[in-house]
Amino acid sequence: RCPKLLGASLQNKVSKFTGTGTTIGDSIITSTTSSVGIGTSPAYPLHFAPALGNALFRIQSIAGQQPAISLVATGAGDIPYINFGNANDLVDEGGIDYYPDDTLRLSAGVGGTNTLVLKTGTVGIGVIPSTTDKLTVAGNIALSGVIKSSTGGDVIIQLG
Repeated sequence: RCPKLLGASLQNKVSKFTGTGTTIGDSIITSTTSSVGIGTSPAYPLHFAPALGNALFRIQSIAGQQPAISLVATGAGDIPYINFGNANDLVDEGGIDYYPDDTLRLSAGVGGTNTLVLKTGTVGIGVIPSTTDKLTVAGNIALSGVIKSSTGGDVIIQLG
């Protein structure tokens, strides 16, 4: 025979047992028709907001397995990205984008103005890299060392 359950839960709150296991109460999980919130009412399909401390998210593997987060864009022209923004999501503070032509863009600063682009074996700093040069830089370069050839040959600096 099952024990009588006591208590109640608010609408859209996922219930949990409290106390001795016969009383029902609210958990920190909120569920709507299409969204789940943990510690908050969801504004996104999965919305997480801890009550105290840092917003931590952990994926832990079991032995022999690799923990992973997979971002998969399924539509033509869709670009998977991770965005770093402020509390009200109005300003893009930077992020990581991956494009179908094997371009990975890391950006920082308001609007992603400081950018590092990796594209099929080339690197661009502040610019999409050249297809023929290993490093393309938009802006000044400060160097506190020497430029030397890794093969022992001459280093040619072309101006203009």
